[in-house]
Amino acid sequence: MKKFLLLVSILASSACVANEPQQAGDEHLKAEVPEGWTRILDSKTGNLILAEYIPADSPEPWQQKLSIEAMSGSNLPDPLGFTAAWAQDQSELCENFEDHPIHSGFENGYPTVVRMLVCGENKRTGKPLVTMVKVIRGNESLYTITRIWRLEQLPLPQDEIAAWSSALRKTIACDPTLPAHACPTQ
Repeated sequence: MKKFLLLVSILASSACVANEPQQAGDEHLKAEVPEGWTRILDSKTGNLILAEYIPADSPEPWQQKLSIEAMSGSNLPDPLGFTAAWAQDQSELCENFEDHPIHSGFENGYPTVVRMLVCGENKRTGKPLVTMVKVIRGNESLYTITRIWRLEQLPLPQDEIAAWSSALRKTIACDPTLPAHACPTQ
């Protein structure tokens, strides 16, 4: 499956979505958006930037969604606590909830957490929901990359999990001016 790269550049107090960093030295997120997906939301409110994507042929209501957020500020939350609170909130909305911690550590020198949350039955819709989330705390922003599947039934096919896990492994925050957080050359 072909993909293209999306870079979220944080420029002092403002941010933008671009195909390359706007200025050398800016921390940014390098993330893959599946080919053929359409941006349905592009929002900046205060210190929060949000972009959402769905497949171009997505039915109503959507069944798959990708969200990429960048929250800037001086008191950014720890990714582990942030995802634990997210899991707790989701568990309260679900029957047969499962929380699968996948990774907690450092990637490219930044604290990073990856989890998969499985809602066996959402109390509002009566249907299963699977969420894979990666949270990276950079020096300038907290980046949250979320893929959500609204399903008719579980389980989510293993090839879907594997493909998205691969995309999340390639998703990093980087800063070309800091060797501890160098950006990949490709």
